[in-house]
Amino acid sequence: MKKNLANIITSIRLIGAICLIFIETLSKPYFIIYSLCGVTDVIDGFVARKLKITSDFGSKLDSISDLLFSGIMLIKVFPFLLARTPSYIPILIYIAVGVRALCYLFVGIRFKKFSSRHTVYNKAISFLMFFLPFMILTDYLTIYCLIILAIAFYSNFEEIHNIKTHISMGSNE
Repeated sequence: MKKNLANIITSIRLIGAICLIFIETLSKPYFIIYSLCGVTDVIDGFVARKLKITSDFGSKLDSISDLLFSGIMLIKVFPFLLARTPSYIPILIYIAVGVRALCYLFVGIRFKKFSSRHTVYNKAISFLMFFLPFMILTDYLTIYCLIILAIAFYSNFEEIHNIKTHISMGSNE
């Protein structure tokens, strides 16, 4: 049991994310399961490192769970963003996500691997994105989105700089 504890915690997030598809967005059950998913996202890696049970499988399961959880959250929350923010906010979101996707695509083609840097800015975006559903019904949603977008654009520029540095150094890593 101990050697699988982190993967069990991650699997809870995976199952919770799937459950979110079928639950009314911004309802009490949605926020309970959403919060549980967020908590498991924070503690699974901590448990794996603390118990020295990290693994390639666990890392991949974590990435898949994160991607699924984030994707479902955005799909469920985006209609509320469209309805409650000025029209330029979704446009800026598309641009920020598009630039990041192009970075991933370029790195995948050029270096033959998926790479996502774990910078302070990427961590900040993840942290702030978690609270986005809680901010939907507040008067601060637009400013909150602008803060996330500012960090996202800076993070994208940092990612582009990193790619350019690797290319100029002739690195394949």
